[in-house]
Amino acid sequence: MHVGNLSSDNSIKPIDQAHILRSEMLDAFANLESVVIKLLAKSEKPLADQKAPLGQRIEALKNLTLNPAPTKKYSATLTKICTELLPYLSIRSDVVHANLVFCEFDGVEAAKFCNTVDLAGPYPRVRLLTFTEFKAINKKVKQFTSQLQSILNPPTTQPKQKSDEVSAI
Repeated sequence: MHVGNLSSDNSIKPIDQAHILRSEMLDAFANLESVVIKLLAKSEKPLADQKAPLGQRIEALKNLTLNPAPTKKYSATLTKICTELLPYLSIRSDVVHANLVFCEFDGVEAAKFCNTVDLAGPYPRVRLLTFTEFKAINKKVKQFTSQLQSILNPPTTQPKQKSDEVSAI
């Protein structure tokens, strides 16, 4: 099995691989949060409290107005990213606020999480993430981060010269 930069070395126990994947997820969300905070800092007026949870900050991004605007459609793009990102926050919450328990079902290795807020009820909800799902979520969070980063620091483009101007030179 291959996890992150790890090889299929049998010396790495599945529980340790699960913890590595969890750590990679936490890092991915931390990188995302830093870009969200940097974007919110560019607002002319405060859109979220400095101690607001990540979900509130992402909701606040939908109201971000940048001057000058990096692109004509950045606001719609930002809203789309934030809307697509919000469901991943419940996964993040479960992974952050629960003990990781390694389990295997039908030969598939997975990590089981029961968020502490769900422990009080008679039938607590449990989130089960296979190693493949961990990797897919981490990849998606990194894509969101990259998209937000491109709004934060849009690529600089130079105006193209007309072919007549080029031939005259």
